Amino acid sequence: MTPALFARQLAAGAWAMTAATPWQVRAYRAFGVARVLLANELVDTAFVSWLATQLADPDFDFLCYVDSVAGAELLAGAVGPTTRPVRVLLEVGLPGGRTGARTDDDVAAIAYAVQRFPALSLVGVAGYEGPLGHGRDPQTLSAVSKYVARLADVLCKLDAEGL
Repeated sequence: MTPALFARQLAAGAWAMTAATPWQVRAYRAFGVARVLLANELVDTAFVSWLATQLADPDFDFLCYVDSVAGAELLAGAVGPTTRPVRVLLEVGLPGGRTGARTDDDVAAIAYAVQRFPALSLVGVAGYEGPLGHGRDPQTLSAVSKYVARLADVLCKLDAEGL
């Protein structure tokens, strides 16, 4: 959490700063970071209230993950009326993983749940390939390639359905 490092990364062309926790999002904002991706589902209602005030700033861009219908409902309810919706990425998980939608039915249910709420806007998909392995061996690279292809397939299906 070093402001000089934020500035260097953004000056070098980073699209956004990625945060793991709401506290990190607040720190980025305190140091003027204009675009933040919270790479987690947002369920901290006190933070969501603060976030709603930040969304009044047209120069601030925020995205977070959503990986369940319950999470979408909680986020939409906590945001309430804002100047613009919270942009969310549907997290596609791995079979047996700890986060993310794991089935096509889960993906569809979450996407339709997000669409029901004016306070949310589904803008894409996201995922984390780390549990597949950290090596560059053919087996790991094949597994990662298959996972990335799944992400692309999910995105194309959601787009084709107007979601």
